[in-house]
Amino acid sequence: MRTIEDQTVVVIPDTSMLFDLNEVASFIWKRMDGRHNLKKIIEEVENEFDIDHETATGDAVELIENMKEAGLAVFDTE
Repeated sequence: MRTIEDQTVVVIPDTSMLFDLNEVASFIWKRMDGRHNLKKIIEEVENEFDIDHETATGDAVELIENMKEAGLAVFDTE
């Protein structure tokens, strides 16, 4: 993972697949650290980016599911 000016790039070494994360996705990714649950991440996204609950939830769940599918995360979205 490398972050430059709120832009994060995550590389899967085995496949060289790249995930280019925008500012919101980068913010979420950094909170997938085992100390934040989904509810807390969504709450922080809403506050940080002044977006509605539905959008924050959709963004967070989509990113987490994509990262799980790629083998980059183990995170419970339930």
